[in-house]
Amino acid sequence: MGTLLAIGASVVSLTGAVLLLNPEPSSFGWFAYTPLSATSFVPTPWIFSPRYCLGAVLLIVGISA
Repeated sequence: MGTLLAIGASVVSLTGAVLLLNPEPSSFGWFAYTPLSATSFVPTPWIFSPRYCLGAVLLIVGISA
């Protein structure tokens, strides 16, 4: 039982580390430029992306298990 818990915790923490360290594609840049439009681009107010938060939670859960 202890071995399964250790393997599960390792998998969860590894998944969290991959989510934290793997850069996600940016949602702004050249393709958000609309020179002839009257609307302006406003990025999302997230300081951390949902993917980054999920990775942090999984890493913490995996380490503490």
